[in-house]
Order: sequence, then C-alpha cells, then structure tokens
Amino acid sequence: MTKNFILIGTFDGVHKGHQHLTNKLKALAKKYEQKSLALYFAYPAKVLQSVNKEMSVICTPEEKKQLLKAQNIDGVKELKFFAIKNLSRENFFNLLLTKYKMGGMLVGRDFAFAKNRSGHLDFLAEKCKQYDIPFIHEGFVTNSDGKKISSSLIRDALNSGHLIKANRMLTRPYEISGKVIMGMKLGRKIGFPTANLDPSIFKIHPKGVYAGKAILDDKTYNAVINIGFRPTINTINKNVPLIEAHLLNFDKDIYGKVLKLQFLKKIRKEMRFHNLDELKAQIAKDKAKAKAFLDK
Repeated sequence: MTKNFILIGTFDGVHKGHQHLTNKLKALAKKYEQKSLALYFAYPAKVLQSVNKEMSVICTPEEKKQLLKAQNIDGVKELKFFAIKNLSRENFFNLLLTKYKMGGMLVGRDFAFAKNRSGHLDFLAEKCKQYDIPFIHEGFVTNSDGKKISSSLIRDALNSGHLIKANRMLTRPYEISGKVIMGMKLGRKIGFPTANLDPSIFKIHPKGVYAGKAILDDKTYNAVINIGFRPTINTINKNVPLIEAHLLNFDKDIYGKVLKLQFLKKIRKEMRFHNLDELKAQIAKDKAKAKAFLDK
C-alpha cells in the first residue's frame, strides 16, 4: 500500500511560504516514492474559537481547497478542527498513521498540533523516529526586510492598506467573490452604476477605493472597487461594510451572478463629502486614476 508524505497546516492565503512547503512536499514524496497529501483546517483555530469571526481570514475554505489543489499535490483533505481539538498528541499521531496512511511528515518550523499544541517538533521527531518515518521541518520564507512571510503579516498588510505588499506575499492579487445583489441604485443615479456583492463575512474587507479587475462569466473587466460604510450617504448597516464595483465600459444587468474582484492598487481611503456633487467629482477622479493604472 502506498503511503502518504503529509503536510499539515491552516494555510490561510496559501501564500509564498505555504507554496515553498508544498513544493518541498512534492519533492519529498517523489524521493520516498509516496503520495503527497496536504491536510488543512478550514479556518484558523483562533477564528473558530473567537466571538468576532467576521472579516478575519484571507481565503474561504473553498478558496483554500482550490488554491492547494492548484499546487498539484496528489491529495488535499480537510481536518475537522472540533472533531480533533481535544485529542492527545499520541492519539492525533496515531490518527495520521492509520486514517491518513502517513509514511513521512513535513512541517514548518513553528508547527505544533493536538491539545494545547503539545505535539511540538521534539515530540514529532521522536515519534517519527520510533516508526522509522522521515520527518522534516522546514525554515521560514522571508521578505526582503527579513520578516517571516505569514498569514498574520498579510492580514495586517491588507487591513492597513498595504495592498501591493500583501499581493507580493500572496504571489497573486487579493480576491473577494460574491453574488451580485440588489442595492439602492445610488451609483446609477449619479452616473456610476455599481455591482453590490454579498461575500463571505469571514473574508477580510480592506476598506478603501481600489483599482482592480472584475471577473464575470470567465471574462475580465477593469473596475473601480469601493469597500466601506458610505459616510456621505449611509443607507446600510453601520457595522457591515459594503463592497461595490464599478465596471468600466460595462452596462449589463448581472443581478444573481457571481462576481470575482481582484484588488491591484489602492487609490485612496474612504472619505466623507459635504454633498453629492463633491462625491460625484471624486468618483470621476477615482475612475480616471484607476483607468490610468489599469491601462498601463
């Protein structure tokens, strides 16, 4: 029976550091003539055990699954956090041996598992040696400033408006997808119709105005994206930021369709205007800046 060389993690964002691990995993699986298997948690443990889960992750479980599959790993499976969170480190290790046919293990340098993170590197090294299983722990991937690339660092970059930095660590544009829903049609009234999204509430919503891309039915359009609370015309819940996109050179009814937005450059932070004329003038400037950037 073919064994699995296993990689375990939360992999929020499937960023540059995670991609380094998946490439290492494939190489090790080939070396030991095993299958490569990535086991992932749908959400970070801190999020699952937090009261405030909204806007806290880089990618949804489905996005994560597809991003991991895109790494060309032989197998990608979800670990159910609440089903295993109280397992002892010995029982968790045995689960890997029996259910997941572990024949090798790769982890990051800060990895730990089982209850109270008791399954640390020393424990894993000892248990793998006991079962004659190769065990490798890999170092961190860092930015040019020497900082470890991590999901936390990317979340901070997104929330603080450092979009280019976040995208560089992700190795791709940050994305938010959602079904287009009916809005108040205020954008249309002032000459800038927008598509309002109903995205996952768990995804980070980086507030501000952005130049980006909108992907609809496998076609890509230039777009100006706004995420915020509409301080000038507040017609929505004050606790829920609205995501809306103005697609350039586009005027079709797309209610009910799924729209994917890619964030490429932050144009400005959200602002309050004295009246609709000021707002309209600023949106025209935002559109011009976005177009200039996207047409490069």
